[in-house]
Amino acid sequence: MEFEGSPCEAVSVCLMLGDPLSDELRTHIKECVRCRSAGEFSRGLHDALGAGPQWVKGDVVLDQYEVLEELGRGGQGAVYKARDLETGLIVGLKVVALGPHAVEEVRLAINITHPNVCRINHTMSAAPFRIIVMEYVRGGTLRERLARGPIPAKEALGIFRGICEGVRAAHDRDVLHLDLKPENVLLRDGVLPVVCDFGLAT
Repeated sequence: MEFEGSPCEAVSVCLMLGDPLSDELRTHIKECVRCRSAGEFSRGLHDALGAGPQWVKGDVVLDQYEVLEELGRGGQGAVYKARDLETGLIVGLKVVALGPHAVEEVRLAINITHPNVCRINHTMSAAPFRIIVMEYVRGGTLRERLARGPIPAKEALGIFRGICEGVRAAHDRDVLHLDLKPENVLLRDGVLPVVCDFGLAT
């Protein structure tokens, strides 16, 4: 396909239209962090390049966030630990396919302020994906904790109570979390439950 514009714009158009990638664009993708990242959210690009490209430690996203490590990935996208080069703060970067569900997640969750709910700071569009900047919660997920064995009753009760408090805070904002599961509960410092991922909320 012939396209007048930057290589990044040409890649975006090819992804949206499902057009094949030229050898020149494939070479560009391998050298461009933004376009490499697009491969995580486009089956066509994934097939064209083989193994899905990803951000690696040291990559700088949008000239502001230095990637430190990948924290996880799933059907909706990927989450990275990063350093804000302007403030020095450690943040979480959730990268999802550009679409209404990403906008809805931010709209629903950004106004929820509670220690048991993961705080969303802001969001940025970087076609063909959206980057959600959120607080970094140090500690694993409830799923990872369960995998290590039974949780003592007192600890389990504290986790359950914290999840309920977080969900209630969302309900107070008329937000229903429709995908509440151990993978979407982080344990701050391995103790305090923090509800996250409102992508399927309503």
